[in-house]
Amino acid sequence: MRCRLLSFDQVRRAVFPQLSPQRVGQRLLALAEAGWLTTWEDVPRLGGRPKYALPTRRALTVAHALLAAEALATPAARTASLLLRSAPRRPLTLAPRTTPAFLAHQRECNDLLFAFATIPDARLHWATTLDRPLPLRAGGIALPQPDFVLVIEHAGVASLVFGEHDRGHESLAHFRRTKAERYAALAARPALVRELFGFDHFMVWVTVLDARAGAPLRRLASLVQVASRAAASDVMAFTLAGWAISSPAAPIWFCDGTAPDTRGLTAAKASPLLRAVPTYPLQHGDRMAAPFALRTACATPPPTCGADEVRVVH
Repeated sequence: MRCRLLSFDQVRRAVFPQLSPQRVGQRLLALAEAGWLTTWEDVPRLGGRPKYALPTRRALTVAHALLAAEALATPAARTASLLLRSAPRRPLTLAPRTTPAFLAHQRECNDLLFAFATIPDARLHWATTLDRPLPLRAGGIALPQPDFVLVIEHAGVASLVFGEHDRGHESLAHFRRTKAERYAALAARPALVRELFGFDHFMVWVTVLDARAGAPLRRLASLVQVASRAAASDVMAFTLAGWAISSPAAPIWFCDGTAPDTRGLTAAKASPLLRAVPTYPLQHGDRMAAPFALRTACATPPPTCGADEVRVVH
C-alpha cells in the first residue's frame, strides 16, 4: 500500500534479499492465490517481461489499519491521519500488454524510498509514494501533490520531506505553477503546515532523471532557476536520481539556489543510459549539502563530465 505496486525484483530487494528471485516469485504467486495480491506482467519494447505485485482490496483494507496504528505516538501521526483520511484506496488495475505511462515514474519513486531507508542513523517514521496524497486545497491555497512523503528522524530530530521526482517530461512552466509556487505558498503558512502535518517546516527533495533529453544536470539547473524565481529556493533541494539511489547519505544536494555549472556539458545528445536512473561519478568532498544539512549554504558544484563517464545504478 505504501508504494501502490512493486516489481517482483523490488519486493525481493526490500523484503526478501536472502531469497532467490525464483523463490520470491513463488511466494508472491502464493499470496495472489490467497487473495492478497494480483500480479501483472509488463511487456516493454526492449527485453524482459518484468512482473509486478498489486495489493487487492482485502490487502489495502488491512494495510490501511496497520499503517494508521503504526503511526500513532510517532512524529508521523498527524501526517498519517491526513494521508489516510479516507477509506482504503481502490485497488490499482492495469490492462494486460499495455504499459501505463506512470509505470517508470512509480517504479523509480519506490526505488528512492528504498534508498532513503538505508541512510545511516536515520529512521523512517513514514514513507509512501501514493498518487495525489493531499487534499486539493487547504487554508485557501492549492496544495502540491508530492510524488513521495517522508517523515524521517536523524540525530533525534524528525523532519517532514516532500519528494518530487522529475523525469523531464513536464514543462518548466508546469513545474513552477503546480510545484514550486505551491510549495512556496505552503511554506509561507507555517501555522497551516503545523495544522495539516504536525510540523512547522518542511523540505522538498527534487530528484532529476530527464528521460526525454538525457541531460539531467542541465535539467536540474533549469529547475533550480525556476524555484528561485518562484521564491521556493529555501525549501527545495535538487539532486540527480542516480545519486539519491546510489549515495543517499552523501552531500549530493544543490540547495539555497545553488546550481551545477553546465557550461562544459555537451548538448544533450547524450547516452541513452541517462534515461535509466543514471548517475555521474560522485566524488568525495563537501561540494553540496548532505540530506540533513540542507538549510546551510551549499558549496561548489561537482565537476562537469561527458556522456562517456556515465554509469547506471542497478
